[in-house]
Amino acid sequence: TYPVIYLLDGDIHRFKGFVGVLESLSTETLENQVQEAIVIAIPNTNRSRDLTPSSIIEWKFKDRVLETFEQTGNANQFAKFLEKELIPAVDT
Repeated sequence: TYPVIYLLDGDIHRFKGFVGVLESLSTETLENQVQEAIVIAIPNTNRSRDLTPSSIIEWKFKDRVLETFEQTGNANQFAKFLEKELIPAVDT
């Protein structure tokens, strides 16, 4: 069996670079510093929705609105998806 690494923001991070480093570190040449693993890149379709634990409508600094958000505060739902759906599906 192999451990699984879930790479969040898989569409932003350099997947090939990450896997290349992992592959290099798991070779005898580099003394098998890490175990070989399966890497699953998860693209993010809505960061403010999936990665914020609480809801906010806008982000202000010195009474100036810097950014507004349509959806926020659903980090718990995203975590539940990972825990209850994605990880069990991968494990099988």
